[in-house]
Amino acid sequence: MNWLGMHEVGTIEPKPGVPPGSAYLTQLLEEIPQKNGKMVIYSAYQDPRAPDFISAKAKIPAVVLPFTVGGTEAAGDLFGLYKDTIKRLLAGLAAHG
Repeated sequence: MNWLGMHEVGTIEPKPGVPPGSAYLTQLLEEIPQKNGKMVIYSAYQDPRAPDFISAKAKIPAVVLPFTVGGTEAAGDLFGLYKDTIKRLLAGLAAHG
């Protein structure tokens, strides 16, 4: 994230592997505008319901990223993984406006 100049506003899961509850999601929704959140990023293996909910409520794009080589069709090798990841992040940023 540092080399892309990105900063983390929060995490969808309060702890790794723990699904978020409604109170946690409400808190996260309050933090997004305060911290200038521009997109919700999640991995292809994660359940999209919470990221899609946050995206819709905060009116920011949800961006699903490949988590490894082979994670998406375009991420067939290491260079493809980086290229696909950057392409998806830039598309999310463009969708934010």
